[in-house]
Amino acid sequence: MPGEDTNTGMPQIGDENFSGPPNNTLRSKPTPETEAKIEQTMSEMEEESAADKVEKSKTPEELAEDYEKGLAEVGLTLEQARGVIENLVVEGYHEESTRIGPLTFRYRTRGHHDTLRTYTAVESSGISMPQPMQEFINRHNTAGSLVSWGDRKFEHPTSLEERDKAFQERLEFLSGTLSDLVAVKMMQIVHDFDKKMAAVMAEGSPEDF
Repeated sequence: MPGEDTNTGMPQIGDENFSGPPNNTLRSKPTPETEAKIEQTMSEMEEESAADKVEKSKTPEELAEDYEKGLAEVGLTLEQARGVIENLVVEGYHEESTRIGPLTFRYRTRGHHDTLRTYTAVESSGISMPQPMQEFINRHNTAGSLVSWGDRKFEHPTSLEERDKAFQERLEFLSGTLSDLVAVKMMQIVHDFDKKMAAVMAEGSPEDF
């Protein structure tokens, strides 16, 4: 019979005599109540997702507590942090020193001009691998912070025309005069020092010193 499956004798799909099961109908549109429930659920999910991304505002007391915890993680007390802030405000920088073997390594915080210099040096270096780039940045940061090594003292002039010259002298000493093992130790010390200064200046720091 035309339009029938020759094996089963049933109408084939596409034939005018073919029809599906009598209860097989198109899906009906959700009722207004169902649509409202779906919209409410989706809205709640979006609100929860947004709440997860936005941290709740903290009270001054909570910020102060977090600040002291951050100080403790880098080995500082609140009183020590106040002293650092006072130095930064009054002197414009803060210095510390660490013994490496028989000699003392003295270092200081850096200024915005040091940061810009490092950015420029990174861009012009052509370095693209993460590890060499990090070593490059650490070396520049350490040269920017170097105050003295034993009896050898280094200048940190304030005049613009003398800053870069003084920096190059410190960088050449760090990279060409010192043992690389000592230079790496200095870089680690300055890296840890920078973490301490970040904790000191974090949100919640004392405003009255």
